[in-house]
Amino acid sequence: MSNGSCRCDACGQRFRSLSAFDMHREGDYSGTSRRTHTRRCLSVEEMAAKGMRRNDHGAWTTGREFTKAAA
Repeated sequence: MSNGSCRCDACGQRFRSLSAFDMHREGDYSGTSRRTHTRRCLSVEEMAAKGMRRNDHGAWTTGREFTKAAA
């Protein structure tokens, strides 16, 4: 996607940044032959509970406010 945004192939949600994408995933990466990994996408409700918000374009953000530094 453009402007630094991304889409999750697993759940189909769009994210404004890699940080927001990373926030929506939880669980263990390490899967072995005896145990599958527990990595998963958070639900919409879980993302909102973490403070994540959707922007005007429908992409999820971290929910943090950023200000541009004065030039």
